Amino acid sequence: MKKLLYLAAVILGLNTSIATADHKATTEYDGLGWSNLPTICGSTLAVNDYLDHNGFILESISFGKENGSKDGLPVYMVSYFINEDRSETMAVVTAPSGLESCMLFRSFDLVFPGTKT
Repeated sequence: MKKLLYLAAVILGLNTSIATADHKATTEYDGLGWSNLPTICGSTLAVNDYLDHNGFILESISFGKENGSKDGLPVYMVSYFINEDRSETMAVVTAPSGLESCMLFRSFDLVFPGTKT
């Protein structure tokens, strides 16, 4: 059920229309450019199986938009996961089709500054 809700959110979120506005693209800033970031990709179902197997829980969802503009059209979804004991995180990017996802990172030793955890 959790996987179906996740997939429905992906498809719904990526199919919404938003008006675009004039905006300076992210890559027009000095020192910024596209990178060959190492990721682990597969079907969204395979990535969800990995997340479930390793005890990750969906923490939040946001959308990457065209030209890095808040008014741009959604072009991918970013999901942030945290494990059950809140010591690890993982970011996952899902393609507009909802069929392919990439795990961008899995981080360990998570701390929350300003808290006693």
